[in-house]
Amino acid sequence: MPTIQEVEMKLNETAIDDTMRSSIKKEIAVLPTVLEQDEKIMLVISGSYRYKNGMFVATSTSLLFL
Repeated sequence: MPTIQEVEMKLNETAIDDTMRSSIKKEIAVLPTVLEQDEKIMLVISGSYRYKNGMFVATSTSLLFL
Protein backbone atom coordinates (compact mmCIF):
# COMPACT_ATOMS: atom_id res chain seq x y z
CA MET A 1 0.00 0.00 0.00
CA PRO A 2 1.37 3.46 -0.86
CA THR A 3 2.29 5.72 2.03
CA ILE A 4 0.64 9.06 2.69
CA GLN A 5 3.87 10.68 1.46
CA GLU A 6 3.56 8.88 -1.89
CA VAL A 7 -0.06 10.00 -2.15
CA GLU A 8 0.91 13.59 -1.38
CA MET A 9 3.68 13.44 -3.97
CA LYS A 10 1.20 12.29 -6.64
CA LEU A 11 -1.26 15.00 -5.62
CA ASN A 12 1.47 17.59 -6.10
CA GLU A 13 1.69 16.46 -9.75
CA THR A 14 -2.03 17.10 -10.32
CA ALA A 15 -4.06 20.23 -10.88
CA ILE A 16 -5.74 20.02 -7.46
CA ASP A 17 -5.31 23.43 -5.85
CA ASP A 18 -5.00 24.16 -2.13
CA THR A 19 -8.69 25.06 -1.79
CA MET A 20 -9.84 21.74 -3.23
CA ARG A 21 -7.17 19.84 -1.30
CA SER A 22 -8.46 21.27 1.97
CA SER A 23 -11.98 20.06 1.13
CA ILE A 24 -10.85 16.46 0.51
CA LYS A 25 -8.48 16.01 3.46
CA LYS A 26 -10.38 12.96 4.77
CA GLU A 27 -10.29 11.30 1.37
CA ILE A 28 -6.56 11.92 1.02
CA ALA A 29 -5.94 10.37 4.45
CA VAL A 30 -8.03 7.28 3.60
CA LEU A 31 -6.51 6.67 0.18
CA PRO A 32 -3.42 4.72 1.33
CA THR A 33 -5.63 2.32 3.28
CA VAL A 34 -7.83 1.37 0.30
CA LEU A 35 -5.03 0.74 -2.19
CA GLU A 36 -3.40 -2.65 -2.63
CA GLN A 37 0.34 -3.10 -2.09
CA ASP A 38 1.26 -3.11 -5.78
CA GLU A 39 -1.42 -0.63 -6.92
CA LYS A 40 -0.02 2.55 -8.45
CA ILE A 41 -1.80 5.91 -8.56
CA MET A 42 -2.02 7.05 -12.17
CA LEU A 43 -4.23 10.15 -11.92
CA VAL A 44 -6.14 12.07 -9.27
CA ILE A 45 -8.84 14.66 -10.01
CA SER A 46 -11.43 16.35 -7.86
CA GLY A 47 -15.06 15.85 -8.75
CA SER A 48 -18.55 15.13 -7.55
CA TYR A 49 -20.83 12.13 -7.69
CA ARG A 50 -24.48 12.22 -6.67
CA TYR A 51 -24.05 15.72 -5.27
CA LYS A 52 -21.09 14.74 -3.07
CA ASN A 53 -17.65 16.26 -3.55
CA GLY A 54 -14.61 14.05 -3.46
CA MET A 55 -11.81 12.81 -5.64
CA PHE A 56 -11.58 10.32 -8.44
CA VAL A 57 -8.46 8.19 -8.37
CA ALA A 58 -7.36 6.15 -11.36
CA THR A 59 -4.93 3.42 -10.37
CA SER A 60 -3.14 0.69 -12.25
CA THR A 61 -6.09 -1.63 -11.52
CA SER A 62 -9.19 0.40 -10.66
CA LEU A 63 -11.11 3.68 -10.60
CA LEU A 64 -12.14 4.94 -7.17
CA PHE A 65 -14.32 7.77 -5.90
CA LEU A 66 -13.58 8.81 -2.34
